Amino acid sequence: GAWIELLPLLSMTQRYEMTLSSSVKALGVSILSRGRNGIAPISDALAAHCSALNSLHDSLHNIDTSNSDALAVAIMCLMISEMILPTSISSGTAHASGLSDLIQLHSPEAYSSGPSHRVFIGLRPAIIIHAIRKKQPTFLAAPEWRTKPFQYVKANSFHALMTEATALPSILVDIDELKFDSPSSNSPFPVFQALKDLLNALIAWNITFQSLYNKPSFRILNKGTERPCLWFPDITSANSMTHYWAFWIMCVVYIRKLRDNYPELRDDDFLINGESPESPMITEMAIQMSTWIFQSIEYLVQEEMKLFGAISTALPTRIAYQFLR
Repeated sequence: GAWIELLPLLSMTQRYEMTLSSSVKALGVSILSRGRNGIAPISDALAAHCSALNSLHDSLHNIDTSNSDALAVAIMCLMISEMILPTSISSGTAHASGLSDLIQLHSPEAYSSGPSHRVFIGLRPAIIIHAIRKKQPTFLAAPEWRTKPFQYVKANSFHALMTEATALPSILVDIDELKFDSPSSNSPFPVFQALKDLLNALIAWNITFQSLYNKPSFRILNKGTERPCLWFPDITSANSMTHYWAFWIMCVVYIRKLRDNYPELRDDDFLINGESPESPMITEMAIQMSTWIFQSIEYLVQEEMKLFGAISTALPTRIAYQFLR
């Protein structure tokens, strides 16, 4: 990501040099220790992680808010390290929460240009994806955080998609509150409307995205064989499409559940591609998108994509698996 390219510059921040270097080391050792053929002992990875946490703890006790980019990147390194080699159930949430709090020490405008903008756009997808997975509303859904960091540098297709996805965690919370009859739960109608609005925004995003190319955004290799795979023009296109498919499937699944649980919602003549949400055609579309997600893995785990292509598959493959099973 963009934040990785800034490591040499950020490492010159003398105040946080030790914290950043120890976090980078923890990430590096966790990468080397992963899998059966890991070349570093897991004990070394855990030791490096503990050392980095201690250094981060000390830095956070004496934080310099005027130069927090290095700390944000250090937390991101530990967050990814935790994804590779989990040390506890709650640690990922702790890192995401700390990262969110750290970013909010500054206004959205502070992330609109320069190194801070590159740090922000590098860390933003991880915060949004974590919020979706954990069903925790994110500050990034606020209008000012959706727009002001991009007032000078236009968001690319993937970040434009992520901007729409910031609405999803709050919708998931509202759905759970309806499900468990929470005292704070609303009528199902606003939640249903929010889902429809999000799905329409996603479809509009896809139309815009497809118009950027004079050719399809992906092609199918080995078609007709047992192992067809999808190939993309670049990593941004691959991440954009796999996450679009995942978000589309989520919206359809939850729209169907709401209409099933609240029959009064079926009076709404909402259509998806000219079909009712429950139609076999929409089911086929969701199956096709789920299949495409799995067929994208070979592209995303190529050696040149390094670790980050593989990490980006986590949410889409999870959604695709849940739908297909």
